[in-house]
Amino acid sequence: MRAKIAQVTGDIGKIHMALSTYELSYSRYPDSLADIGLGDLRDPWDNPYQYLVVFGRQNVGPVRKDHNLKPVNTGYDVYSMGPDGVTASPFTSTPGKDDIVMANDGDYFGLACQYNGSGKN
Repeated sequence: MRAKIAQVTGDIGKIHMALSTYELSYSRYPDSLADIGLGDLRDPWDNPYQYLVVFGRQNVGPVRKDHNLKPVNTGYDVYSMGPDGVTASPFTSTPGKDDIVMANDGDYFGLACQYNGSGKN
């Protein structure tokens, strides 16, 4: 399991770098991971990585949230739904706990259930 989580955090880091490069080039985030050539990338459980633009969003219902239900990213969310292949936006929800996520705009990569809000792994 640790090897799979390590693979996912590496993949999310790769996605994060590609999204950052895109944003620097076009002054906006792409509509999908396909726009940066990573639309076919899948996690070790054969699920596609999830991506959602947060910046400028009026409805924050679907964005990833910490235990206080505060969004954990300001630009975009990118994550794996984990081994069970299901998710929910709060990190503390039963379906969201095993997700492997990016939080604090790239300061944290890891399991949602281990996120402590500080952004430190």
